Amino acid sequence: NLKMKMKMKKQMIDVMMLMKMKMKTLLEKKKKKKRLNHADEVLLETLGSGLPPRFTYAEIMEATNGFEKKLGEGGYGAVYEGKVPDTGSKIAVKVFMDTSSMACRKGFYAEVMSIGERRHRNLVPLCGFCAEDEHRILVYELMANGSLNKVLFSSQRKEGGEEKAGGQNRQEGVLSWERRHAIAMDTARALAFLHEGDERSRVIHCDVKPENILLDEEWGAKVSDFGLAKLLAAASGAGAHHGHGDGDGDGDGDGDGDGDG
Repeated sequence: NLKMKMKMKKQMIDVMMLMKMKMKTLLEKKKKKKRLNHADEVLLETLGSGLPPRFTYAEIMEATNGFEKKLGEGGYGAVYEGKVPDTGSKIAVKVFMDTSSMACRKGFYAEVMSIGERRHRNLVPLCGFCAEDEHRILVYELMANGSLNKVLFSSQRKEGGEEKAGGQNRQEGVLSWERRHAIAMDTARALAFLHEGDERSRVIHCDVKPENILLDEEWGAKVSDFGLAKLLAAASGAGAHHGHGDGDGDGDGDGDGDGDG
């Protein structure tokens, strides 16, 4: 009996120690989350008034109908199709998943800081963002024809929405050279705009690839996905002060490209 009581007592002590450790871990996570959220709010306040609208998580839920239609996913999270309730305009909603990760948060703010206040016809427009509790979400205009890599590598496609004579879709081959040239020029204009910058800073994209070049309904090219972007001080042209590490090449790569900024 004595041995049994000693054994039970030891088991109870072990359970209590385990519970204490778990409680400590939870409290530390809660404190860290609170710290990070406060730091994020301070950062947002310093970015100025030129940022796009800030949405609540409830508004994002309504716009995506509870994240009903997924367009793709990648390193940082997933992209969903949505619709602006008032206008019916289609949007691409990029949801960052592991927001406790510093790399994930850096990717989010790299996009907000690099593209939030910049407008150019060959950049995918950032329509808004959400930074509420643990949620970090970007809202972009949806590009009707998806990403360049889909057009280049899909097994079947329609070019410019037109069908080939005989009623069959044009089989995969190559884009016409005229259209290729136009896409290359659109992309070059976007990068030149970013590199020339303004009186405050310049942007180095660091992740230009077919997945990050999106095509609108007129087949115009727009550069997207600024998760690895770096901001350079315009005066010195050096000294990146924000970006995802050293550009490890992982990128966000939503894998789908449909409207992901």
